[in-house]
Amino acid sequence: MITTPANVSIDGNELTSDYLHTISGNTDIISCGDLVKGWLRDCQENHDECAANSCTFTRDSRNLPTRILDVGREDGFKVYVCEPESSATGPYLTLSHRWGSSEMPQLTAKTKSSFMKGILVSELPKTFRDAITVTRFLGIRFLWIDCLCILQDSLEDWRIESALMGDIYRRGLCNIAASIGGGSDSGLFLERDLSMVLPITVLGKSIERGPARYLWKSNTWLKEIESSPLNKRAWVCQERLLAQRVLHFGKNQIFWECSAKTACETFPTGSPRIDLIPGTRESNRRLLDGLRKYKNSKAAGKKTELPEIAGLVHSHWWSFLWSYSRCGITKGEDKLIAISGIAKEMRTTLGGEYLAGLWQFNLCQDLLWFVEFSFEYSSRRPERARPWRAPTWSWASIDGDITIPEFCDKRVKFKEHEDLITVMSVEISPIGDDVTGQLESGSIVLRGRCIPGTIGNEIWPDQTDPDSRTGMQWRINIYLRDNSVVVADLYYDCMGKEYYRNRRCLGDSVWCLPVLYSRWGDEENKWQLDGLIIKRDPKALPLERWERLGMFTMYSDDIKNTIQWPNLREEWFGKAGYQEEEIVLI
Repeated sequence: MITTPANVSIDGNELTSDYLHTISGNTDIISCGDLVKGWLRDCQENHDECAANSCTFTRDSRNLPTRILDVGREDGFKVYVCEPESSATGPYLTLSHRWGSSEMPQLTAKTKSSFMKGILVSELPKTFRDAITVTRFLGIRFLWIDCLCILQDSLEDWRIESALMGDIYRRGLCNIAASIGGGSDSGLFLERDLSMVLPITVLGKSIERGPARYLWKSNTWLKEIESSPLNKRAWVCQERLLAQRVLHFGKNQIFWECSAKTACETFPTGSPRIDLIPGTRESNRRLLDGLRKYKNSKAAGKKTELPEIAGLVHSHWWSFLWSYSRCGITKGEDKLIAISGIAKEMRTTLGGEYLAGLWQFNLCQDLLWFVEFSFEYSSRRPERARPWRAPTWSWASIDGDITIPEFCDKRVKFKEHEDLITVMSVEISPIGDDVTGQLESGSIVLRGRCIPGTIGNEIWPDQTDPDSRTGMQWRINIYLRDNSVVVADLYYDCMGKEYYRNRRCLGDSVWCLPVLYSRWGDEENKWQLDGLIIKRDPKALPLERWERLGMFTMYSDDIKNTIQWPNLREEWFGKAGYQEEEIVLI
């Protein structure tokens, strides 16, 4: 066993520990228990920010979930699935884990009776056994594990409980995260190499503070936590973000995470600050921070602040979706319901209708999401979901990496902008009562101008430039009334390799629906036009139904003899231009 130094610092940062912490050769809770208890106690007693997070926006109670594991009875060799009364309250822990490929016990109509009579702990997977050990060590009686607390053979029960998932994780005292990354048999406690935990000691006469300086790998948190297989699971995005506190069991040490701080065994009183890298909880937490700020400003009567705060929250929503869309999900039909808890928080606080992952209060801009893809850098080829799970105008219809144009970031200030479509109506039919969950159908009626275009020659990304990764970037030729042509960048939602190899789509006729004009700079002739690429749905004939194929972006710099926007607008939208029509997008 090795003891960490009483005072540690990194490159001049004020990172000190006020007590000695003994680091053992194992991450088991017995060896690290006092440290974990200290983190939890410190958070409960001293973190005002975490106390503010402890209540959901929808309910302030500590009601127990519908079902939960009772791990605190005297016969410690068993745990019991129980169904508390609806008014029952009390602290409980939750578990985030990967199911893995191995067979594990599941609550079903057949096993429910026996599980309520008791499950032998020895028969549970190692990750579950270790989580039970942690729960008991912390003096907590209840533990929530998805596969043991939701009926796995009942679609009705799954829909009810999955809709409550956000509340379950938010109301828990702490979430145990099996960030080691394996399946249910990997466990939480591992033997470790102490050299991976202890900071490097640097001695030198030039060091002003004390006899030594201690160095730590700056990417430790990103490598062990952010990049762990667990945190690449789509469901865990919500679990981790909504949980008040997270106790990560990593490959080399235990990490602590709450709204006020991050810590680890190397630096028990605080790890180096995590930069706001997209996809990290530090970055995604800005979404909930914004909702809290909105709620507080509204309660204080500061109405003038609300639009700006709501705009920032909307930007953070898309930042969250950026990381969420890059995570793996076993069942594609869970795409929307796996973040329904976060959607409910936004809907309750900001108001407005939630439309298959988009927001009605900002629908014109929300429609302009696009897919990032290149054959060299992307890990998967984007595909439209089959069977159907969302309308084509929703990002949730795509299995792929989603992003949004920069102008949708409300920190970017427009000089001017103009919506070029009118949303006439939206129809969303959920499966069941949860509008943030699985969908049965969806359509939107837009009023705008369809302009003909054809697919032109593609532009291959520069393989030497890592910044050229965005999009399957082709060109689209858009036709003016005088038979001249303007060219725009085209971002397909999904396209197979055969299109690239055989050029099968070159010359295809499509329709362009301009959605948004924007200008940021002071120059009148520096502007941008974004819109949707659509086609008629042949299956909907004789009805007029359209499907989204992708989006296009036109820059004023790309047009010969740069046309100022008012002139182009008159060309397309004036009396002699293309006429408005209603388009049903499905």
